[in-house]
Amino acid sequence: MEKLRGTNILKRGERFLTIWKHQAPEQERFAGIDYQELHAEVDAAKGARERVRAAELWLRGLRLERDQADRKLAKKLMRVASGVRGEPAYGEDCGVYRAMGFVPLSENRSGRPRKKKAAKARE
Repeated sequence: MEKLRGTNILKRGERFLTIWKHQAPEQERFAGIDYQELHAEVDAAKGARERVRAAELWLRGLRLERDQADRKLAKKLMRVASGVRGEPAYGEDCGVYRAMGFVPLSENRSGRPRKKKAAKARE
């Protein structure tokens, strides 16, 4: 028997309705539930799934809008940083540039530090 979760539950509900319609009278009641009541529950489950799907699509659109705005902002921020670097009154070695999160020219290290090799003892 399939687990009664996710899309399986909706498929099973539709299958129950089809079987009930074709193999038993619609006026019949099983466990106090009639055909119309089960049909209403299946429709409610379908409607809830459609609303969730619509919300997911809407959220996907919002995420795309957010990502585009972030890319646009990143370009503007880099232009401002380049403007500070290129401005003679400020330059690459100023507090404003450092406060923006960049490493000023005077604090920039040359590269990977290399340790001096110890002299090997000769026998």
